[in-house]
This record gives sequence, C-alpha cells and structure tokens, in this order.
Amino acid sequence: MRKNRVELNGGMFHVINRGNNRKQIFLVNDDYKKFTEILFDTKKFYGFKLYAYVLMPNHFHLLVQTSEFPTSVFMQSMLTRYAKYFNERHHRVGHMFQGRYQSVMIDPEKYMLPLIRYIHLNPHRAGLEHSFGAWECSGHNDYLSGGFDGVGIDVESALSRFDKDNVSEARRKYEEYIKAGIYDGHNEGFYGSEYDKRFMGEREFIDKTRQRLHEIVRIINKPKPDIRYLSGRELWNEICKRVVGRVALVQESGRSQATARAVFSHISRIYYGQRTEDIATFLKCDPSAVSHYLKRLQLKIVKFPQLQQLITDILTKK
Repeated sequence: MRKNRVELNGGMFHVINRGNNRKQIFLVNDDYKKFTEILFDTKKFYGFKLYAYVLMPNHFHLLVQTSEFPTSVFMQSMLTRYAKYFNERHHRVGHMFQGRYQSVMIDPEKYMLPLIRYIHLNPHRAGLEHSFGAWECSGHNDYLSGGFDGVGIDVESALSRFDKDNVSEARRKYEEYIKAGIYDGHNEGFYGSEYDKRFMGEREFIDKTRQRLHEIVRIINKPKPDIRYLSGRELWNEICKRVVGRVALVQESGRSQATARAVFSHISRIYYGQRTEDIATFLKCDPSAVSHYLKRLQLKIVKFPQLQQLITDILTKK
C-alpha cells in the first residue's frame, strides 16, 4: 500500500519526475527555457525556496524548501502548465509524466550540500556536457555568479556553509566541492531511506519528523462535532458573523472574507461531504480556487490551532 506523501511546512524536499514510459519531456531548447520560466514563475507565486535544479531530456530534479504551500500545490500548478504548453507545442495528447512526482524529505543539516552536488552533476554523469559546468539547464552556474536576486536559485543558504563573510571565497569552495564529486556515480540513497522511502536521513531524523506529522494529523482530524445547519446560506452567514463581523457577499474582497470562504470550503467538504464543484458553485468561483482554500486552511489550522476551535464553535453554534 502506497504511503501518504509527506507535507511539512518548512521541510526540504528532493523532487523528481520522469516522462511517461521514460519518454523525453524536453525535445527542443525552447522546452527547457519554458520549463525554467514556469519553474521560476511558480517559485515567485508560491514563495518556496529553490536550492538546486537540473533538467534532463526525460526527467528533472529539484531541491526545494516549502513555506506556506506544500509541494502538492505548486507542483500540480507547475506540471499542469508545462504539460499544456508541451502538448500544444508538439501536437500531442495524453499523459506526459510517469505517474505522480516523487518527493523525498531530507535532513538539511546532513544532506543539503551532498544533494545539491548530486543534482548539479547529473548532466556530467549522463555525458550531456562537453566540459564541466557546460550544461545550462541547471542551477549550478547561479552558484558561481549571481543568484542573490531572489528570481532563480536561492544560493545564500548553501554558500554560507562554505564561507559566511566572503562570497567570492564561498563560490570558489563551492566549485571545489562540486568537482570533488565528479566521479561519483548514481546514489540510490538520494531517492529515499530503506527505513522509509519518503525520507532521506538517519533513523532519528525520520522518527522525529514522523512524530511531528502524527501530531499535525491529530490536530487536523479532531472528532467531528454535531452539525446543525440546514443550508449553505445559513452556514455562510454564521461564518461571516464570526470571521468578518457581519453578513457578507461570497465574492467580496478582503482578507477576512477570503478566510470566510476557506472556512466555508473546509466545513462543507470535510463535515458535509459536499463536492468541490458544488462548493465552487455556491462561492461563485472556479473549483481550483476551492482546492486552494482547502489546502491553505489545513496549513493554517496547524499554525493557528485556534482556527480549529473556531470551526468547532461554528458547527456547534456555541
């Protein structure tokens, strides 16, 4: 039985995806450029950190650190955009990627630098570059020049491990470190621990992280209180009174109104079992917006446990 994907705010993940049946996902130079453009657009919009990436003809690797949004949210957005571009560009139909992407949560203290090296040396191991560092479809060269503008690779965290005070010296040591692994081969350990394939780290790190995940699930999945609402409109009005301070229209702008829509989506889906499409119809929005509300609110419940109490109070009319 496949285990649930690990999602943890602030976690660092090695993300890998391949073409369906290992077919190429980049056919021409414009494909590489488009994927990179989408990757950086997605990074800017969702606010995750990107420490390494490489695009290979039939797969890619990313090293990311999540912030507010889990990998499932921004990876779905990124892969959907690229698949749409690719299929239109090359007149193709059907699934582009081989199942769901793989994500491995890593211990950043022990494995951040080794994984950056492993990812950026992929083209060299595959014989895709005529000289070291010549493959342009990776984040390697950002570490040698640039990378502090927040647009592409986030180099500061890794470079500071080589030298906190002198950027030039840090870049030199980084390059030496990468070159030291130039004859290293494929390492299955970077794709998950034998103890639990969802993680890369020692057993102590894995056990502690799994305990944190267990606590998060416990908070989110509290027993369902009694439901006393007769209609979506009655539920919406009650949420607005508590969150906005007054009855509001479903499409009103504002932070508290957005929170009200998220709470409505959460209660309707989790406690009433309503379909995403029906919730979207009531809120007069796209179903993808409802999915966004649901995922974002789950993260907020973990960060602000009082939100769960608010939901319980709404459902019991306390």
